[in-house]
Amino acid sequence: MKFSVESRPSSQWSGDVFVIPFIDEKLKVPAKPAFFPRGLQENITGLLTKEKFKGEVGDARLFSTHGKMKFDYVLVMGVGSSKKLDSENLRKAAARMAQAVERLKGKKVVSLLPLLEDKKNSAALLGECLSEGVVLGLYSFDRYKSKKEKNSSLQEIRYVL
Repeated sequence: MKFSVESRPSSQWSGDVFVIPFIDEKLKVPAKPAFFPRGLQENITGLLTKEKFKGEVGDARLFSTHGKMKFDYVLVMGVGSSKKLDSENLRKAAARMAQAVERLKGKKVVSLLPLLEDKKNSAALLGECLSEGVVLGLYSFDRYKSKKEKNSSLQEIRYVL
């Protein structure tokens, strides 16, 4: 599996699943969301509000983009509140993200989880926690199984700053 961190024009992002963090009961998207069509963002926000989605650590909701983006799905990943955001919660969120993508047989993911960087969580700590969470989330103990399962379909995760 390939991990990468990048900051490039949003028009070049593409993949199977686009991951957006949900913190303090709201979506965390960049100030210039040119990559995220306004209508789609409003629909997702409306649905999350309607079902009273709180975004606790590990909560996730999956939405189809219906061809409005260069992604098949948008995954809204709950990370709890900013006051309680620590390395363990970041690992849990990344693990749940990886498990959700794995269920979809996704190969390529673009994640905005690094936007959670703040004074408590440096970029280095954030990268470490997110990569550990993905690896732990996809781990499967199958030493004693007679039929070994195939490796993960997930091939690439891009963390975007």
